[in-house]
Amino acid sequence: MAAIPWLRFWTTSITKGRCLFFNLSALLFHDYREQNLAQLTTATGGRLYKPDQFSALDAVYREVAEELRHQYALYYKPLNKTKDGRFRRVQVAMSEPALKAATRIGYFAPRK
Repeated sequence: MAAIPWLRFWTTSITKGRCLFFNLSALLFHDYREQNLAQLTTATGGRLYKPDQFSALDAVYREVAEELRHQYALYYKPLNKTKDGRFRRVQVAMSEPALKAATRIGYFAPRK
């Protein structure tokens, strides 16, 4: 997956309530679609929503809009200045236990 530093994904996956044939095929053949969405949202600091039905999407969109109105950008200067193009993990910790930071898992260092 290519890294785009400022991009976050919020995705939805509706898996319940589908026809019997689709649910049966998901049991017979491993379905990687939802797994891929989960990986994408985790890597970018977003979130995967799994509403039970289409009518629940309005609530999901309201929650995403509310989150977007309350986000902050953090910047830092890494101690490791090596320009090797390698992946570097980042961890953000909150001093207030009730708060949770939604962040991406890291970044790729620039190449020479």
